[in-house]
Amino acid sequence: MLDRVGSFFGSRKSLDAGKGGKGGVVAAAEDHAKDHSFRSASTPPRGMTMTPAVAFVSEEVSELRNSKAFTRGKSFTGKGSIKMEALISEAEKTAEAPDGGLDSAAKVQAKLNMFAAYEDELQGRAASSLGVSKLTELVGQAVEAGCPPFRQFSLQSRVANIDETMVELQEAGAEYKEGLEVELQRQLRLEEMRVSYAKQSEALNRWVEESVDMLTEVLQASSVCEAETEITSLTSFGADLGTQQTALSSLAEFAQSMRDEGIVTNPYCRFPLSTLQAAMVAVTEAVAARGERLQTVLSSQKEFDAKKKVFAEEVAAVAAKVAAEKEEVDTLGKGVADVTDAPDSIAKGKELLAAMEALTSISHRERRQGLIAPAQELNDWLVDAGELDNPYTREGVASLKSQVEVLEKELRDKITQLESQITRAQADIAPEQYVEIKSNFSHFDKSGDGTLTKEEFGAVLKSLDLELSPEEEERMFGKFGAKHGDNDFVSVDLPSFTTFMLQQLKAKDTVEALLEAFSCVAGGRDYITAEDLRSCLDNDTATFLLSRMDGLDLGLDYKSFANKVFGVMRNS
Repeated sequence: MLDRVGSFFGSRKSLDAGKGGKGGVVAAAEDHAKDHSFRSASTPPRGMTMTPAVAFVSEEVSELRNSKAFTRGKSFTGKGSIKMEALISEAEKTAEAPDGGLDSAAKVQAKLNMFAAYEDELQGRAASSLGVSKLTELVGQAVEAGCPPFRQFSLQSRVANIDETMVELQEAGAEYKEGLEVELQRQLRLEEMRVSYAKQSEALNRWVEESVDMLTEVLQASSVCEAETEITSLTSFGADLGTQQTALSSLAEFAQSMRDEGIVTNPYCRFPLSTLQAAMVAVTEAVAARGERLQTVLSSQKEFDAKKKVFAEEVAAVAAKVAAEKEEVDTLGKGVADVTDAPDSIAKGKELLAAMEALTSISHRERRQGLIAPAQELNDWLVDAGELDNPYTREGVASLKSQVEVLEKELRDKITQLESQITRAQADIAPEQYVEIKSNFSHFDKSGDGTLTKEEFGAVLKSLDLELSPEEEERMFGKFGAKHGDNDFVSVDLPSFTTFMLQQLKAKDTVEALLEAFSCVAGGRDYITAEDLRSCLDNDTATFLLSRMDGLDLGLDYKSFANKVFGVMRNS
């Protein structure tokens, strides 16, 4: 049994290594094999070399399975000793492994656990009835019983060998255990290296993934300030990148030290060093690409910002000019309500009206639109570029146009009001005529709200037999119409309607006077001749009238000419 368990220490080297030749269990095994002249039934396959200890274990196991020596019918190993059989099997496997199978802390710990079990069984057998002391006692009894001398010597030699082997086993076991404990500490240290590398690689890979997500996200810099903030953030990230690159270099050195220790696999690590190095290169390239994009965005935002400042300046200049012109109109409008029927007041009112009408001329309207043109051009450029927000101004082209429209609307209203004042001052209207005008107004005011809508005013024009185009009707309504009270639509009130009717009465009086003058010159005829006109007018005036009048069978149609020259649209 002692020789058999000696093979347990045959992992990676036999027990006689370092003793200067064969000895201990191996020598005893060879002597025993020579004495008994037998071979194991479990001869190893051809080509496989077994250590002496393992070979002896195999032979001894075969022999002991077929014999019952020393035990009066019981196997020396103890029948049914499952633990010892497992020890022997493990010893064989360990001895045959190229590196002894000790490539992890778990395997070394398993060896120590197995050795502890062996120690327990060895101690138990040493203390049992089959111990050395008991064998010595049995040999003494055999001598007293008359055992032959040659047999006595053999038995005494065997007991001495057993005692010597027991001591050698204890020494070899202590050495074997010490080696396992040293290897266990080494494997634990390697395990710590594997775990440490795995943790560092996980942290580095997590940083790489987060960095790639950040560097490849869409840029949202919509101003110079935001672009500069992004660039500052990228610069700060560059410092972090340097730190992580240093960490990767340290990890590469650590990986080399692991290889130097013989570590070729790491079950705890998901990311090889080559993968991390390739990812770090990708991060470096992404930093450079994002830096280029940010510089492009910054240049664009600076251009946008400059355009926005110019736009704000243009808008402010236009608004100031429109405000100045509005102030001028307000100054002119102060004299609107001062027109009386006095000749001087009427003349002053006409001068004021001429000044206001000059402001509504085409040239002035084009001038106002020209003020907006530069701002409009800048606005179109910014809109095309997708830049709709301008922190330098709240004004826009739409607000400028609205201010101009308000100015021109106010100007037209003041002109209408001034015309009404002048018309009333010049008109000699009787109370009966005003009552009739008011009655007609009420007749066409179908809604009864005190104003005439566009449709109601159109009915008034038709009742006066005015043949106007839709554009002319629109212009007429716009001249006398305005918003009244809380109404959100344009309509004509009674004062404006009265002004309109007075203009029509005045126009009719002028036509009648002209027709009466032409009839007198024509001698009461419905036509007039060139001789009639030249007899009472100078040559230039007569030539002008002749070029404007339509011809009839017998002469010229002066009635159509009078209506054209002094028609009811004369003062519209």
